[in-house]
Amino acid sequence: MYMLLSGNPPFNGASDMHILEAVKKGEFTLEGGVWDDISDSAKDLVFNMLSLDPKNRISATDALAHIWIVESLETNTAKAKEKIHAALDNFRKFNSGNKLK
Repeated sequence: MYMLLSGNPPFNGASDMHILEAVKKGEFTLEGGVWDDISDSAKDLVFNMLSLDPKNRISATDALAHIWIVESLETNTAKAKEKIHAALDNFRKFNSGNKLK
C-alpha cells in the first residue's frame, strides 16, 4: 500500500543493513513530498498496516473495512480513477527500477 501510494518503499537506507535496521525500528514517514497529496484516511491505513507492534497492526479484514477502502470503492469518479492509475504508475516505476536478478 505504501509503495502504491508513494512509489517508494517504506524503509530506506544506504545499504541493506541500514534498511533492515529501519525495518526493525519501524522507521518510516508519511510526511512531505507525495504524501502531501495523500488523504489523512489513506495515511491512517498505511500507518496501521506498518505498525511495528503486531498487536497494534491492523488485520487484513479490518484493513478491507477501513474507511479509506470503503469510500474508495464507493467512489466512481474520474478523480478516483485518476488516483488509481497514478498509484499503479508509481508501482510500475518502482518495479522497473528494481528488477530481480
